[in-house]
Amino acid sequence: FPSHDSTASNLLPQVACMAIALIGETHGTNNIELTHGVGYVIMNRANHDVNRICSVTEAPYQFDGVKKVMTGKYVIDEKTLLTYELISLQIMNKQVTNPIGKAKYFHDDRVKPFWAFTKKKLVRIENVTFY
Repeated sequence: FPSHDSTASNLLPQVACMAIALIGETHGTNNIELTHGVGYVIMNRANHDVNRICSVTEAPYQFDGVKKVMTGKYVIDEKTLLTYELISLQIMNKQVTNPIGKAKYFHDDRVKPFWAFTKKKLVRIENVTFY
């Protein structure tokens, strides 16, 4: 578990929040670099405080994939959830490479959000740009 001031029972919801966000935002991609990128965006927004992960992923108008999972529009099986919980723990522990640096935003290149023109592009992984 992360070496932050967190007990295991307090950490479990944060792991689940990140796992659900990773699944919802990456649609279960096989590209682990993209999955890590989304996870590190969450950590960057949380200022690397694991206790803030749920507040980041559940913020209004953010992480649309979370809403799709929570409303049942995107259904995940137990094996997938457990896999992404493990990936989440690895990201939270900084056990995997951060491919996006200090990026706090991302979007699929098939959409053009209004805010994208105000941010500096940092990296592109597949069809996702990170800012």
